[in-house]
Amino acid sequence: VYDAYWEKVAADKKAQEEARKAHLKALMDEQQSYAKNIQQRLFKEVIPELEARRKMTTDADILAKYKDIDSRIKDVSKGLDEVIVQGLVPEFDESLPKSLGEKNTILDERSVGFRDEILGVYEQDVKKRINGFYNKIVENYNQSKVDVNSYRDNYGVFGQRLAMIKTLLDIEKDDRIIDMKKDIEDRLLALDAVNTQVVKDYIFMQNSHNLDQLENYAAKITELEKQSADDLKLLNEKIEALFKYSEEITVAEEKAYEERLKQEEIKKKIEENTGKISGARGKDITVTRNIEEIEKMETAKMKEDIPVLDFSGKTPSGIVKKPVIIMEDDTADNIEGASERGLEPVKGTFTDFSNEEKKSDTILSEKEDETTEQQGLADKPLLKQMSGEVSKASGRIIRVEE
Repeated sequence: VYDAYWEKVAADKKAQEEARKAHLKALMDEQQSYAKNIQQRLFKEVIPELEARRKMTTDADILAKYKDIDSRIKDVSKGLDEVIVQGLVPEFDESLPKSLGEKNTILDERSVGFRDEILGVYEQDVKKRINGFYNKIVENYNQSKVDVNSYRDNYGVFGQRLAMIKTLLDIEKDDRIIDMKKDIEDRLLALDAVNTQVVKDYIFMQNSHNLDQLENYAAKITELEKQSADDLKLLNEKIEALFKYSEEITVAEEKAYEERLKQEEIKKKIEENTGKISGARGKDITVTRNIEEIEKMETAKMKEDIPVLDFSGKTPSGIVKKPVIIMEDDTADNIEGASERGLEPVKGTFTDFSNEEKKSDTILSEKEDETTEQQGLADKPLLKQMSGEVSKASGRIIRVEE
């Protein structure tokens, strides 16, 4: 009987111990399971969400916020690992599962907010991107107005340049210029349309918390920003092309005008360097120079006072180069001597000479009205024989060299 009693006492004690251990194990398993559930949520939901959203941004502030969340996730994960490790101790009382339970609750509360926090940062990221694209669109539009105003202010220079020359070109009526100006205005209107569209939606989107809606608008405004940038680039290309073409046709007109002036000047110089001298038998000989020779002599005259054949009477020195009359019987050997038979200028006029020398020689003319010709030549230098007397021709004049 005694043995049976103590065996029963031992069995009851063992049963109680086993019951106690089973109870403690159940308490510990509960906390272990709790910790593992939290851990599973972190690995399956929170961390993948964080990594996915982090890859979507390059914004430093947003990345810093994701990094902070990641650091806190790691702290929670570390705490869960500690709970699981402590659950492996062989002997413990109810205080351990209780303390682990309290720790799990704290870790759970911390982990539950992670996903919402990540999505909150992502919302900020999307809105910042929307804001960035919006600012670029507004900036592009404002820049387009600056560029167009600058083009309008400066384009008038072409009309001013053309107004300074004689030309029939009206640059404002050029078909190509009309088309190019229309293209510029069309690009400006396109930029204005994009700007108006985003301004209308921008404030509404900034107050929204619907991620799907925000993401859709972010995709839309991304395309609008690209369109705006392309329109601005095209606008400036159109302006550049307009100025280039306008410069080309304006320069062409200016060069044509300069050429006309040059030809008029050449004509004038040739006329001024064309005149008549009296030859043998009273015949007038027309003497002229080509423009190359005239310009060559003008260049040389800038360095020294070289006699220039000028029948205009306007030369600074009043000197007229003495022409050499080559007679028919002259040879190469005596051409040099022919200059001795040339005519030398005096500072009188035909009118003066006729008055002073009417007792000696008379200049013969084939023109019927000698008085009229003398009056026309009144302002031209007089060509007179060096000896003071008119020599009779000894041969036929074949050319006059200057």
